[in-house]
Amino acid sequence: MAGLDYERWKALDELDAGLCDARSYEEIQQKHPQEFARRDQDKYNYRYPMGESYKDVVQRLEPVIMELERQHNVLVICHQASLLIGCSLLCENCM
Repeated sequence: MAGLDYERWKALDELDAGLCDARSYEEIQQKHPQEFARRDQDKYNYRYPMGESYKDVVQRLEPVIMELERQHNVLVICHQASLLIGCSLLCENCM
């Protein structure tokens, strides 16, 4: 990015779906019905096999959000789960 200062933070990566990575929810339901049911019961705390949970993503994003709150005029490019959780944490801190 010519002329722009930027940083890449691994903390902004997408939720790690572990063994279920790159599979659709339909595939997970067919190939891993017990895991699909466990996730459906508690999406926030459910941790994918060899992956992470939404709760894990919140914990890794908290320091990033704290840093962003100290900055002015930032552009954040990240994946869906990180974006939704990051926006939620930022809005929570605005109240």
